[in-house]
Amino acid sequence: MLRQTQPQLARLVESTPSDLNFVYARDGCLTARDPSGRWVSGCSLPLRAAQELLESLHPARNTACFLHPTHAAQLVVALDRHHPTQALIVILSDPDLLRFILCCHDFSAALGAQRLWLVVGHDWPDQLTRLLHEHEGLSIATMFIRLPLLPEEQAQADIKQASAIFTEQTQQRNQRISAIAADWRRLTDATGVTSPNRPICLVAPGSFHLWDDGGWLLAEALTDTGGSSVRIFDPDQPLNNSALAFATVACQSSAVLTAGTFRSDMADILPLALPWLALATSPRIAPPVNGAEHDLLLVVDQTQVAQGQAAGWSLSRIKVVGWPRSSIQPSLATPSSSAPSRITLITDTSSTATPPVPLDLSSQQLLWDLINQEISKNPFVIGSDINRYLDQRRQQLDIASQGLDRVLFIDRLIVPAFTQAIVRLLLQQGVDLQIHGCGWDQIGVPEKHRAGPICSRAEFLSATNQASILLHPWPVQGAHCIDAWQRPVVRAMQVDQSALMRQITLALNHKLLPAPLAHWSIDQIHKLLNE
Repeated sequence: MLRQTQPQLARLVESTPSDLNFVYARDGCLTARDPSGRWVSGCSLPLRAAQELLESLHPARNTACFLHPTHAAQLVVALDRHHPTQALIVILSDPDLLRFILCCHDFSAALGAQRLWLVVGHDWPDQLTRLLHEHEGLSIATMFIRLPLLPEEQAQADIKQASAIFTEQTQQRNQRISAIAADWRRLTDATGVTSPNRPICLVAPGSFHLWDDGGWLLAEALTDTGGSSVRIFDPDQPLNNSALAFATVACQSSAVLTAGTFRSDMADILPLALPWLALATSPRIAPPVNGAEHDLLLVVDQTQVAQGQAAGWSLSRIKVVGWPRSSIQPSLATPSSSAPSRITLITDTSSTATPPVPLDLSSQQLLWDLINQEISKNPFVIGSDINRYLDQRRQQLDIASQGLDRVLFIDRLIVPAFTQAIVRLLLQQGVDLQIHGCGWDQIGVPEKHRAGPICSRAEFLSATNQASILLHPWPVQGAHCIDAWQRPVVRAMQVDQSALMRQITLALNHKLLPAPLAHWSIDQIHKLLNE
């Protein structure tokens, strides 16, 4: 695989170290002894040591740079700690050490997925420059990984040298983005902003994201109706991870189409005159960007129109388009008196007993405990506004808003605590609940109600196809991707328990209808652009 991704390195490591005795270490990891019998990496438990050394490693946002690892196990752990869409650039000054590392582990999968890149030898700065120049889609590293084994003086010198290269490459890429935008403007002056001769750029992440996979749904819907007019940009590919990669593809298009992502989320990458159509797939609607007059907000129903206006969008730029229909969605379930009276929940969860990271102040720990206990007893206490609820409890304990990690409290406490409380309530009421997702085995849900995790799109499609009624378990109102799957949806966010049980009764009696789906096409998108 190295011959395909970095052929110059493949020639360098063709030979296997002949003076090493390869053996399995006590932790099952392949390693070696030198002719004197000493462990090559200085450790008889290389995997366990790597896990301990990198225990506190927090994944980089995009690409990370690993300085001088001494064993394959360290790369294995670093790759595992990062998302499969993130890349790792490894700097090694010793080619013999690279041969040893590649002999100790099969990195074919990481190399083939373009996640692992190697710069080796004393000329590694030149190789690093060349790597980033040749692969402009590989994002610039935002974090260095270094082990305590690396001498401080060498670490600082290498970080300084690599950082200078990253800065220079960032400047060059920004210049390339500006040039691409200028070329787009010249072409637009000749052919018009929304020329139908250019494809629509659809941003559709390739990896599976549970209930945040609107790009995949759009891709399936539009390729069903004429895929040659759609160019799919997959930002989850490590070589598509840079702003330059996105600008290159987008500026060859007549418009950009995204699901759940807005122009303001992507910084100042594209020309303001290039139309950006954003489908709102959740209650979050970002405001329009000043000067981007051709941008449109696509919403799935009339209830989102007011939300869009509240976010700053003019009514003329808000288009009600509905959830797209595609061949991957399950067929509409036909009500039957013999159909099982089961509610299906598809979501992951996690324990709320303690914060996943230490809180800055002891008072914040008191706030965490207060909210956790309160929601566990009565999930409906949250009301209709999560942020208002959090502020009220914060003020109750006289805690300042500055320094409070709102995202942590909402995503890792309020939302899972609400969902778990709803599950306990429904089980106590005798509702036949089938739960798909990770973490439910850790919070005491009986095994007969657990259907296991959902780790792929195939598993997700199977679960939605078998479901007759879906449960929306989040403490928010508004549109959500759960409505796109042709099943009646019971929303857990109600004023009280009685209201929730009435919704479930309606669903079980086939009186709760699924959201309608709409036919999407490229012609329809061009029509919206030209209105």
